[in-house]
Amino acid sequence: MNWPLLFIPAAICLLLILFGGICAVAAPLLLKQTKHTATTRPGDRSLPPVTSPEKDAVRRPRWQTIVAGCLLAVSVATVLAGLAGLWATRFSIGWAQNSPREWSDGRAPELEPLIRKHCIPFLNAGKSVGMAVAAVTPTNATIMTFGRPALSSGAPIQADTFFEIGSITKTFTGLALAREIERGAVRLDQPVQELLPVGVELPEAARAITLRHLTSHSSGFPRVAASSSPLRSLAMLLFGSDPYAGYPEASLLEDVRTVELEFKPGTKSSYSNFGMILLGHLLASKAGCRYEELVKRDVCHPLGMNDTTVTLDRAQAPRAAQGYRAVLRWGPLVLGLRAAPFGPECGGAGALRSTGADMLKYLQANMHPEGQPLESAIRESHRELCKEDERTSIGMNWVRTQGQTLKQLVLWHNGGTGGFSSFLGFAERSQVGVMVLSNSSETVDDLATGLLRELAGSAAGQVGVAE
Repeated sequence: MNWPLLFIPAAICLLLILFGGICAVAAPLLLKQTKHTATTRPGDRSLPPVTSPEKDAVRRPRWQTIVAGCLLAVSVATVLAGLAGLWATRFSIGWAQNSPREWSDGRAPELEPLIRKHCIPFLNAGKSVGMAVAAVTPTNATIMTFGRPALSSGAPIQADTFFEIGSITKTFTGLALAREIERGAVRLDQPVQELLPVGVELPEAARAITLRHLTSHSSGFPRVAASSSPLRSLAMLLFGSDPYAGYPEASLLEDVRTVELEFKPGTKSSYSNFGMILLGHLLASKAGCRYEELVKRDVCHPLGMNDTTVTLDRAQAPRAAQGYRAVLRWGPLVLGLRAAPFGPECGGAGALRSTGADMLKYLQANMHPEGQPLESAIRESHRELCKEDERTSIGMNWVRTQGQTLKQLVLWHNGGTGGFSSFLGFAERSQVGVMVLSNSSETVDDLATGLLRELAGSAAGQVGVAE
């Protein structure tokens, strides 16, 4: 989604400022040009007989004075309009570094050239400002970071820098569901209607929807709620705003009451952010807490992920990367359009923020659940719940893709918000995994799957793994 066309509003604002500057220069030049134009005529008998040149009244023609005043007014108006427009579009400017800043935990030097090979061209092409990348093999694991947290920053990305992880949040919601099923709080095939507040009734066609349908995207719910205005999406593109801002529980429940299904529940799978916001809300309501508290209790704290959260506290906020909905590199010049942070309203669909260090823990826990405090729930969350086609099925929000070359299962999920993109996945048999976090909306899927493919090829002694 990193479209150069998104810079058109900012370009118009810059042209307004340039035009205002030209007007500001033209006005005094016009006055100077007419400074010595006298209104007296040599043969005018009505004038006093004796005059001094120094005392002669010299006046500019009225029309030129008016034009100069108008130019000054236009100058002020257009410059102010341009500056206001740049502020509204969240325009940023910076300089490209000769080579992106880089950091490594040093745990697997043999993996660093491969990671660098995939990440440096991505950054040099202006597709991101900063990234955190982890690679896991059967014998080792490492984190590397590249770039910086913001165009205005000279500091490098660190393993504890916060990124929005977007829809990878859905796998946390699936794991929280597995934990709540273990506790006996809910059932996988429990109808959604049983968990809704009294007085909130699903339409007749949706009464058969269960938690299984929500977590496997087979509910028939649309991708976004009916109340989600196209203007919100346009505002996110043009001004970097949060499309889920101002989506309270009352609006969610009203959308549930009036939902129009796209297909009969359980007959196929179709990605639904709306369904996942509802699932996160239902689980949190059943547990008597907020979604953030539920995920921390059920997933993050047992796995030692203390830097995975929805809201950043005072100690965490300075470590947050700035998100960019578009980045454009022009030689040494880097232009960026900042994105507003996504708020908690998107809940179980994509509200979480995390760090490279925490997400490596999460990747390794899912790759090796044995001995983990959440072993049973992790395995259950990976299990196939809905078959999409011959190669793809869905678990508790995990996408399960069967490889065509190495003939092995790849479990993965990607994420994207207004200013961040992410990927987390692993090849089951080869036991290699990849995690990528980026502070730009440009997708990292190809970068991540290419890295995963090479890791799997090396582990298996051959090249290629399906994405």
